[in-house]
Amino acid sequence: FRTMILNSSRKNKQINLEDPEITFIGKILRRYKLDELPQLLNVIKGDMSFIGPRPILEETYNSLPKWALKRFYLKPGLTGLAQVNGNIFISWEKRWAYDCEYVKNYSFLLDLKVVFKTILIIIIGEKYFKKN
Repeated sequence: FRTMILNSSRKNKQINLEDPEITFIGKILRRYKLDELPQLLNVIKGDMSFIGPRPILEETYNSLPKWALKRFYLKPGLTGLAQVNGNIFISWEKRWAYDCEYVKNYSFLLDLKVVFKTILIIIIGEKYFKKN
């Protein structure tokens, strides 16, 4: 689902719900994570996992430090450790660190924790889970 206005000059930057490039409908879709629903098809196809490091743009990949490449040891996911620990409110480096932590500690119990926190974030809102 398109949630932002078309802008070919956009830089690789973090986007939050207050960003002026997000449409009115986009704010609703993003707030309730409905913009992620089409990716369920990728999970069904087997290209993605339900939980894992989020996919990234090629430009972001090209700027990754070597230590962050561990995040690619697992398939990308719809939600992940970084998404339930600050997501858009934390730096890219912190997100990559959470992704690497997830890869290192991958377990069924950790997946349950991520699913539970994801559900809470959808119900309550992401801003209540941001890390300071």
